Amino acid sequence: MSPRRLSRLASSVLVMVSFAVLVTALPRGAAPPPNTPGAARVADTAAVRPQGDIGGTLAGSMPQQTFLVIVNHRAGECGLLMRAVAGEGDPILKRWYWGCRSGSNMAFVFTLAGSADEALSIVPDFARLEAQAIPVNTYSRADIEGMYPPATKP
Repeated sequence: MSPRRLSRLASSVLVMVSFAVLVTALPRGAAPPPNTPGAARVADTAAVRPQGDIGGTLAGSMPQQTFLVIVNHRAGECGLLMRAVAGEGDPILKRWYWGCRSGSNMAFVFTLAGSADEALSIVPDFARLEAQAIPVNTYSRADIEGMYPPATKP
């Protein structure tokens, strides 16, 4: 693995951990503060709309898996990407998280899909090359105990 790819991977992991800390620090049901004032009043951007169905199933899809989709983008693309996602409607826009204000030009969304390629289909075409879809899971305490039994006490 090249040093550049390793650096990007480490950066993505750090952002995912930071994201998880942010989400778990919020009261149940609370949303993070909006990142873009007036985002609900953006113009329609049909030319750059995502092609997939966020959180839904596409025709002929495989069994569903949860993916964390990370969209790296340049600072000059923030508005275009945000408008493309906002063009899909407020329920979809509210599912996306943005690192742009902090200088980390990344967008994050959890989605259900049959494959990584299907998960990436929710990303507008112009940003898809820089996006990645990571399969993620949640676990119960019983799952964790089954996978990682506690060490035997002396």
